[in-house]
Amino acid sequence: MSNLPGITSRLKASSRIMQLFLIVSLGALVAVPLILAEFGYSWLQLFLGLLLTEICLYPSALYLARGESALPTMPVFSLAYALQFAFPVFTQEDTFLLMGGEIRYLLERDVAIALLLAIVGISSLQLGYYWFQRSSYRKVIPVAKLALKKSNAVT
Repeated sequence: MSNLPGITSRLKASSRIMQLFLIVSLGALVAVPLILAEFGYSWLQLFLGLLLTEICLYPSALYLARGESALPTMPVFSLAYALQFAFPVFTQEDTFLLMGGEIRYLLERDVAIALLLAIVGISSLQLGYYWFQRSSYRKVIPVAKLALKKSNAVT
C-alpha cells in the first residue's frame, strides 16, 4: 500500500500532460488554418493535415505521459505515418510530375479525400491497437519471448 501514493501522483501527472496535449492540439487545430489561410493556403487541407499530424502524435504523447519503458512501436509507426502522409501538406506543392516532364496540379477535393482516408486509416489502426492491448484476446495470441537487455542496446 505504500506504493499507492506514487502511482496516483504519476497518474495525475500523465493526466495533466494529456490534458495539455489536448488543449494545445485543439488550439492549433483552430488557429493554424485560420492564420495560414491568410497567406493563400487551403484551410481545409491545413485543417485535415494538422488533424492527421495530431492523431499521429497522440501515441507519442501517451507514451511520454505514461513514462513507459517498453519498445515504442505505435509511437514510432505513427510518427513515420505522419512524415509520409501529413507533412507533405505543409512542405510540398499540390502537384505531381507526369512522364515527359508535364506537371499536373491536384484538385483540393482530391487532396482532402486522400487526407480523410489517411485519417480513417491511422485512427482505425490506433483504435485496434489500443483495444487489443486491453482485450482478453491478447492472452490467446502467442507472444514471442525475446531476451532483450537494455545493457546491450546501442545508445
